[in-house]
Amino acid sequence: MSDPSLQVDLESGIAEVGGRFRGRLRRAGELDDLAGDDDQPVRAVRLTLRYVTEGRGDTDSQVIGQLEFPVDTYGRLDTDFQLPVPPAGPISYDGRLIRVLWELEARVDVKLRRDRSTSIPLLVIPTNGWGLYHRPHPLRR
Repeated sequence: MSDPSLQVDLESGIAEVGGRFRGRLRRAGELDDLAGDDDQPVRAVRLTLRYVTEGRGDTDSQVIGQLEFPVDTYGRLDTDFQLPVPPAGPISYDGRLIRVLWELEARVDVKLRRDRSTSIPLLVIPTNGWGLYHRPHPLRR
């Protein structure tokens, strides 16, 4: 389930290997349907950077980094974040036999209920690879 009160603003959805994804995470807790339900139904917001590989009949996922941010009494949050991309990659790839897809997931930890989350597709490119990606890339959605 998606959380309409959660907003993730990235500086860029593209990073080089060895670089960082930076942004701002906001949650307006008093505006959602969880406000007033319990003393504090929302416990925290977790950001997870991962890549997923898809191939012929096989899928794998690897978590690269994770951050957890506590919310205030009303479930609000407003903070900057940064998550590093490993120097060894892998880079994003969209081939016939294999695909490497990067994503940033923001998950709202809700007490005694199903967590709410949103995912943002990302693009990881080789070092000094900006010139290779001057046109729209197949992984950009």
